[in-house]
Amino acid sequence: MQSIKNTYQNVINFFIPSNSDHSSANIPEHLQGVWSLDNVKNMSMFMSFNNAEHNEKKRRMIVRLYEKGNWLFNEKNVANTYFNKWFKYSYQFDFNEDYTYADIHVRLGSLPLYFPKSVFDWSVKMEGDKMVRKTKMFGSTHNYEAFKLEGEEYIDELNEKGIHDLYYI
Repeated sequence: MQSIKNTYQNVINFFIPSNSDHSSANIPEHLQGVWSLDNVKNMSMFMSFNNAEHNEKKRRMIVRLYEKGNWLFNEKNVANTYFNKWFKYSYQFDFNEDYTYADIHVRLGSLPLYFPKSVFDWSVKMEGDKMVRKTKMFGSTHNYEAFKLEGEEYIDELNEKGIHDLYYI
């Protein structure tokens, strides 16, 4: 895994490089930007839809964890690195018409994995500048909120917690 120093500008530039001609014009405005995943309480730290593969007809976005510019982690983990690289781990978001709700599916390579909703059900609902994700696995449901990174204060809080480096694959 490669790393960047945990500063506001480094995080923004990782997802939206200032010297890039990349345009996220086809990504709905309310989804653009950098989303904090700290509330998940795992290795995921930040993600962005800005670099997602977007099929507008199907309202589908694929965020590849193994490609730079999509996902940052808060710790270096060899197993995570190789799992994501070897199996080409991605999240597929299938949105409704106004992009305020999506079912989430895990993809390994080009194959989405569809599990019975009674066993495995992930979804996300957009509520202003936050995403509420529902995760249901084997009958247990957990909700958490992700929010848009809007300023340096949050990065300062992470540094105070000892998160000085962020990692990507």
